[in-house]
Amino acid sequence: MLSDRAKALAADPQLLKVDWKAVKQIIANAIPLAKLEANKTKSITVLLYFNDQGLLKEVSFGVDPKSTIDGKDLEAIENSLVEKVKGTIKNDAYKGTNVISLGDAYPMSVLLKMRTQ
Repeated sequence: MLSDRAKALAADPQLLKVDWKAVKQIIANAIPLAKLEANKTKSITVLLYFNDQGLLKEVSFGVDPKSTIDGKDLEAIENSLVEKVKGTIKNDAYKGTNVISLGDAYPMSVLLKMRTQ
């Protein structure tokens, strides 16, 4: 059975709005160009954890263990995201929620294209 918050999100997925284009640009800019090129057949998954005020509190990643993306790269991405990304909450549907998570996967080839255009 879905909670009231889950029902509200299912009915309107824009209750918590994030500028995903900006997120993608931040990720592309934080990864060194040579690493984007070396990993162009791989993807990076990013999960963002917001509080009920829309503040980004934590970030987690999924990266192919055979990629050359390392902890220093992930730390640079996280620091930039926490500094620059804020969620916009449409109403009080998330009031009192400790963690709201959203995520997406980004192919390195797309990130590379963003950097080289």
